[in-house]
Amino acid sequence: MTGTVAVLSDIHGMLGPLDQVLAEPAVASADLVVVTGDHTWGPEPAEVLDRLVGPRRPSAPDPRQRRP
Repeated sequence: MTGTVAVLSDIHGMLGPLDQVLAEPAVASADLVVVTGDHTWGPEPAEVLDRLVGPRRPSAPDPRQRRP
């Protein structure tokens, strides 16, 4: 059973803001971080994907999201 869940969305390839959100105590201490669509359309797509990969961060992409 999962205790706390943080949901992230609309990152748009922006690593700096993503790092700030991931450092928030409520997110950092969450048992599970779920990432929804719009991960990579922005200035740092590869870096954002690298940061988001992990067992606590399943992804649920928006089926309407364009593919790079």
